[in-house]
Formats: sequence, C-alpha cells, structure tokens
Amino acid sequence: MIKFFRRIRQRLISENKLYKYLLYAIGEIILVVIGILIALSINNWNEEQKKRSLEEDYYCKLLEDLNQDAIEIKNQIETNAVRIKSSNILISILQKPNFTQKEVVDAMVGSVFQTSYTFKPSLAAFEDIKSSGNLGLLKDLKIKKQLISYYTFIDGLIDVIDVNSDKTLDSFFNYEKDFIEMGWHISAAVQPEIDTSIVDIKALTPIGYPSKELKTQLMSNAIMYLGTSARKKQLYTIMEKEIKNMQHTLSEKCKSSMN
Repeated sequence: MIKFFRRIRQRLISENKLYKYLLYAIGEIILVVIGILIALSINNWNEEQKKRSLEEDYYCKLLEDLNQDAIEIKNQIETNAVRIKSSNILISILQKPNFTQKEVVDAMVGSVFQTSYTFKPSLAAFEDIKSSGNLGLLKDLKIKKQLISYYTFIDGLIDVIDVNSDKTLDSFFNYEKDFIEMGWHISAAVQPEIDTSIVDIKALTPIGYPSKELKTQLMSNAIMYLGTSARKKQLYTIMEKEIKNMQHTLSEKCKSSMN
C-alpha cells in the first residue's frame, strides 16, 4: 500500500502536476489523521471497557466483604445474647438468700465472655479502591455516597461498642476488688492451674460469704454487664440492618455485571 501511494506521488511530480499533487498530499494527510483518530478511538474504547470491567469487579468484591460482615455480625449478636442470659442468671442468683461462690463465678464469667471481641468489618475491597485511587471508577454516585456513608456509620458504632467493652473489662478487672472473696481461684480457668501440692485451696474459702459489701458490688456489676451487653446487641442489630441494605444495593450491581 505504501509503495502504491509512493508511485502515485512520483508520477504526479514527474508529470509536473503540482495542483493534483497538493490535493493528493492533503488527502493523504487526512487519511493519516483519520487513521490516528480511529486508533485513538479504539484505544479509548478498550480503556473504557477495562475501567467498566474493573468497576463491576469491585462491586462483587465489596459484596463478598459484606457477606463476611453479615456472618460476623450474626455471631456477635448471638454472643451478646449469651452474655445477657448469663447476666440475668447472675442477678437471679444474687437475689437468693443463699448462693455459692461457684454459682457466682460461673455466671460472672459468662457475663463477660468474649466481651473484648468486637466486630471488625472486612475492608479489603474498599481499602483497595481508595489506596489505588480507583474510587472515581465507581460511576454510580448514589452507590459511592452510600458506601462512604455506610463505612463511616459503622466506624462510629464500633467506637461506641468499644467503649462499652472497655467499661465491662474495667469493672471485671478492678484491682480494688477482693478476688479471693469473689472466688476467682475456683474459676474454670484458674483452678486447674493451682498447684494443690503447695497451695491450700481450702484456706482460700472466705468465712461468712458473701459479705454485704460484696453482694452489693456483685449486683451492681451484674446490672452493668447486662446493660453493656444489651447496648452492644442493640448496636449490632442496627449494623445488621445497614449491612442488609448495602448487600441489596451491591447484589443488584453484581448480578447485572455477570449477565
């Protein structure tokens, strides 16, 4: 093709047909420009297709993270329900005229079971979008706004949950307590580690258990444990609703990308 155009140019020049040569040269330039524009258009189209494909992939990855969050939230709600049940049992024990250290210790441990385990959302996809500067790839502005609002809202709820967890732990491990009278030495975690060949465990049993002061403190703690667990359960239920809304939005996008 190049040789063909070269022969035409040479023939026009040799025949001294300058006007026709100029028209031919202009036409050749136009053809080159059109070729370049077509190539650029195809390249732009390919790049746009890659961006759309990446955008659709992000929607599905975000949905995968949310599906994991939904499972974790369900576990947290169930765990808080266990703690609430144990707190109610502890209160009922303390309302009896007589009770044992073991009854109290078992119920107390159940009341704070895994209280420091808080929900950590799966952020792999969202962090990847932000760190790679690809947030602009999400063309659906409504979804982008909803995602940012969702993660900000979840972070705020987690902060409140952490405060409640800290309060529970501060109370449970308050060093002003009499841990012997509270019966820590007979807890399922501590008792097996006591070397009874050198420790007289019977000597650790307090006389006149429980004291009036201890009973008052235990009841106060039990109510506090119940309150913090109830608050956390409430917040996790709110999170669960937010996750379901976000799942619904992203599932529609993810499905459409697979069709």
